[in-house]
Amino acid sequence: MKLGSPTKVEIKPNAEKTEFRFLLTFPGRRAHKKAPPLQSASIYGLLLQNARGQGKMMLKLTTTARKLKVTMMIDAAPFAALRAIPDNAPARTDVTVAVGDRIVTADLATKSVRKAVKTLTEHGPDNVVLILQGVLASDNRVEEAGITAQVKVPAEPQSVTA
Repeated sequence: MKLGSPTKVEIKPNAEKTEFRFLLTFPGRRAHKKAPPLQSASIYGLLLQNARGQGKMMLKLTTTARKLKVTMMIDAAPFAALRAIPDNAPARTDVTVAVGDRIVTADLATKSVRKAVKTLTEHGPDNVVLILQGVLASDNRVEEAGITAQVKVPAEPQSVTA
């Protein structure tokens, strides 16, 4: 028996908000279809999508986050142009990254920048991806920032078997 798309969805968390009960109202039905408690609302979204069996189902939730983690693939050319960082350089390096109309800054350990420059020198800027990661603060500053240089490895050709 196909129920069709639900016309009403209710999510009821318990007092600790660790479990969620949901009720679905289907067209032409008076009673709600009850489901067991779930440990997360995202599981609920998957179950609801499967119950419909078609199309794209969207679940909207409002919540909070402690941090906004960012990962940026940055241009390697300015780092490759350095060739080497002197041993007497300061312990911290300030990096400014333009992302569209936004300017983002990060404070990096010079040791990690030195390693990235060494990798760029050994493999060339076309064969290396520079990745800057950290936590984006409200003032467009990347805190807890780190940089890594990842060498690109060409994909192995897939063998064709008959």
